[in-house]
Amino acid sequence: MNENISAISKDIQHRAYMLYWNEQQTEYLTPNTILLSIFLLIGVPGNLAVIFVYQFRLSKKTNGRYFIVPLACVDTVALLISGAYNITQNTRHVLFPGFGVCKVLKYLSYITISTSLYLLGVIAIQRYLKICRPFKKQMNLKWRRRSVMICVLASVVLYIPLLLYYGPVEIRNPYFNVTGCQCSQLPGSQTKLKWLKIFQGFWFIVSCGDVILITILYILITKVIIKNARKMKHVERKDRSDPKIQIIMQPSSGANKPETATPNTEGLGMPTKSSQQNAAFKISLMFMTISIVGFLAFLPSWTLIVIETNHPLFWKNLSSVSFHVCLVLRRMYMVNHLCNPFIYGVFDTAFRVEVKKLFEQPQTCPNREVVVKESLEQTQTCPNREVVVKESLEQTQTCLNIEVVVKESLEQTQTCLNREVVVKESLEQTQTCANREVVVKESLEQTQTSLNREVVVKESLEQTQTCLNREVVVKESLEQTQTCLNREIVVKESLIFRTNKSGRLIVL
Repeated sequence: MNENISAISKDIQHRAYMLYWNEQQTEYLTPNTILLSIFLLIGVPGNLAVIFVYQFRLSKKTNGRYFIVPLACVDTVALLISGAYNITQNTRHVLFPGFGVCKVLKYLSYITISTSLYLLGVIAIQRYLKICRPFKKQMNLKWRRRSVMICVLASVVLYIPLLLYYGPVEIRNPYFNVTGCQCSQLPGSQTKLKWLKIFQGFWFIVSCGDVILITILYILITKVIIKNARKMKHVERKDRSDPKIQIIMQPSSGANKPETATPNTEGLGMPTKSSQQNAAFKISLMFMTISIVGFLAFLPSWTLIVIETNHPLFWKNLSSVSFHVCLVLRRMYMVNHLCNPFIYGVFDTAFRVEVKKLFEQPQTCPNREVVVKESLEQTQTCPNREVVVKESLEQTQTCLNIEVVVKESLEQTQTCLNREVVVKESLEQTQTCANREVVVKESLEQTQTSLNREVVVKESLEQTQTCLNREVVVKESLEQTQTCLNREIVVKESLIFRTNKSGRLIVL
């Protein structure tokens, strides 16, 4: 009986020491636990809002938004699993529950983190094809779905060796003479540790290769975006300097100042090419920012993983402040999973508007409730009940009419903006036609000048021919005159000869 009592007392004392030891560690890690809780409170609702808005509230026709929902799902699961694993590590530091819980949480944590990183690489490839190779083969819906599945399967297969090297490890406290349990790297032989380092090196090379690929692709995308932005600025300056393009805004009835509205290209039947390019560039910049933030979040964690792998006593040799700082940096990768909703809110106007609608009441006439309340009070006191009710109804109808007028004015403004776009395009086409007419006119004038030159040359040739003909006639007349003179000389000589012969002169 005394032996049983002694055993029970020892068991109670052992449990008390274990709980006290665990309580000390939990209190020591409380700042990190609070930080992880904040991460979960911010990241999980934010990613759920992203999934709801992009899946059910926004149009699914935009190819650039396809990967947002899978990425948000992976980030949500990563936050839940990583948060559960790290908080359990903090609150049950030497009393980690179960053999399978340690392995499963560690394995799933690595899978979700790497899947998120690989998805960012796939997104970079898709944006590169969209921006830098717009006229070549793009990723269709089938390949986008396959790419998501490939990222998940690659992570599942790549980290299977992790199950062999991590699990619950006993830890000894010589002061209380008790033994606890932590989820950490399993002890083993030198050969086993060598293979673990080989696997970790391979995982590190794959992750770094993905980051390098993302960096190169986004550098090329940035060059194209900057180049096209300069071209668009040049076109805008040219349009502003052209005096023939004038846009006239007419104020709506009942307003003293003209209303300005931002043209919504999604509402048009045929969105302009510049609006499509701006949307594509904006989505590319959004995913580029996500990748940069993810790289900055993973960099401290990767650095500390390399250090703790090569130096097993790294954490035990740190001071209290250094330990907490390094622990925050070691778990900084969780920032990659919670910051995406804020980036979407900055770059995607449609997402920001839909999120505001989730937390806002539908817009109604601001004076309806007041008018109805006043009408009821007046109905109870005023003898002219029908008149008061009629006035309240008229006021309500006025509010409704105001809403209708505002809606019509917005539609008219949109119509005017569409007309301005059409007029601007028609003016550009007219200017092109006018330039063509000027070129044709100049060519006709040059042709006419050439024809006139030919006529002048022809006339000069005719005049030259006439002169030549005249010379020929003169020459012929001179020859005939010479012939006549020769005949006279012959006749004269014959007469002289006859005179000499006969001794007399014969006069003919």
